[in-house]
Amino acid sequence: MGSLINIFNPEKIIISGGLSYYSSLFLARAIETARHYSFKQPAAVCEITVSKLKENAGIYGAGLLVFEEEGK
Repeated sequence: MGSLINIFNPEKIIISGGLSYYSSLFLARAIETARHYSFKQPAAVCEITVSKLKENAGIYGAGLLVFEEEGK
């Protein structure tokens, strides 16, 4: 994540999928490590969080694409 922050300078990184169920085990350490390996300014701006959709994020995204194509 540190490299992603340095390269893309995102405002937010959202962790999703089955891994998100276990975020209480790793999230604090992952955030600490990402901030250690990224530049100070981009790290200060980037929020790292867990998706509320859990493993369903891909399903919602695919459904959204279908509705967008139908509207064209």
